[in-house]
Amino acid sequence: MGRNAELSSVGYFYLWRFLEIISILFFGRFLSRSDFAIAFIPILTVSFFASFLGLVKLDFKKEDKLKRMCSTFSLFSLVTGVVIAFIMQMIPASGQLNFSFMVSSAILIVISLKMMPEVFYLKTSPKKVYRAYSNAYLVALPISAILVFFKYGHYAVLLAYFIIQLITAYSLWKNFPIKISFRPYKEEVREIFSQFVNSALKIDFIYVVLILSGILIGFREFSFLFMSYVIAYFLYKSITLFLTSYLREKFLEMGYDVFKYNLIRIIEYVALLSVPFALILAVLSNEFIAYFLTWRNFSEILVVFLFAGLIKTITEVTRLAFFVELRTDIMNNIRYIESTILIVLSLLLLENFGIYGIALAVLVSSVVSSLLYLGSAEKLTRLDILAVSRDYVYIFFSGIATALILGLLKEWFAITNVFSLIFFILMGIAVYVALTYLFNTELYRRFVQFSFNLVEEK
Repeated sequence: MGRNAELSSVGYFYLWRFLEIISILFFGRFLSRSDFAIAFIPILTVSFFASFLGLVKLDFKKEDKLKRMCSTFSLFSLVTGVVIAFIMQMIPASGQLNFSFMVSSAILIVISLKMMPEVFYLKTSPKKVYRAYSNAYLVALPISAILVFFKYGHYAVLLAYFIIQLITAYSLWKNFPIKISFRPYKEEVREIFSQFVNSALKIDFIYVVLILSGILIGFREFSFLFMSYVIAYFLYKSITLFLTSYLREKFLEMGYDVFKYNLIRIIEYVALLSVPFALILAVLSNEFIAYFLTWRNFSEILVVFLFAGLIKTITEVTRLAFFVELRTDIMNNIRYIESTILIVLSLLLLENFGIYGIALAVLVSSVVSSLLYLGSAEKLTRLDILAVSRDYVYIFFSGIATALILGLLKEWFAITNVFSLIFFILMGIAVYVALTYLFNTELYRRFVQFSFNLVEEK
């Protein structure tokens, strides 16, 4: 591929995210529920612990300070990774799950080795990180696919994730611009440790709920919950969290009126994408599970997660308001409230409702946090975010109408295989686009222009 044909930073990011969800769906389709859980319970545990390190920030203001921070963080990250890997060995597990935790501990150590350059490049050149992950997935997935077809089950998944982290680590350390001494500096140790401790309450505690469901309830239940989470929160992670991080600096440079205008526009664009994704999948959830995943009996859980993900995807674009107003403390408080509600409700509802109770806890905590995000953002910006644009009405009306039409057609024309499922999904998208375009062509013009401008940025 020539230099001129290379993907942009945004292009590599979405290639990485696309390969990530395709890999999970692939493993979900071709592995047994037990093999799927044995692989992903430890991997999710690793992701949870690694996310603490990922929230550490480096000081780029002075070159000498940056060198000391990088050297200290490299050593701190490695030592922390080794300690957590040791702790993971004490997680109550037996048989194949215990072996998976052992392999995942090695994966965690590799992740800790690459954490410093990853944090560095996410600030200075995120394209390098996205490209490294994309290339790693492109290498690992064919290898794991071959192993899956030769019936290596969860070993294929663990090997794939080990290869991904190893290739990414090599890519990020190669030609790293700062000479690292792996030496601790007292002041920087205190600073990094303080950030590490403070990051504990910024983590998404849905990971904890999912992990405990697998260890304490069962592999089958974990598989249902985790797959629902992956599908339903795909747009939340890939659009909302990415855009709010990617556009943060640009919004800080805007005039206040321009900021408010662009905030409303971006919420519209996110709603335009997420509403059909959630509603079409909700209507076709039974068929999607049966023919795409070849699973059964968890469509209700998927639907609940889809609505939770839809609400968070749209409302948490308001994170940009907290960044601009320099009030991230409010955002952190909302996270604490959401995590508390999620954990408390999961514990209360689990005994009587099982994993349906956990799904309900996820939905309730998402609704509460979304209302808090909206209310707090409206108070900060003195702007009625949802009432200021008619396009929200058009978007939700078109989405609901599309869902009703698909539901009716599904009763008349049965979906009997994966090809007819794909046809129904494409038909649903076409109906939704036609309806929204009919209501407001200007919305599409602005959305297409925004998308091209975003993708063309290097």
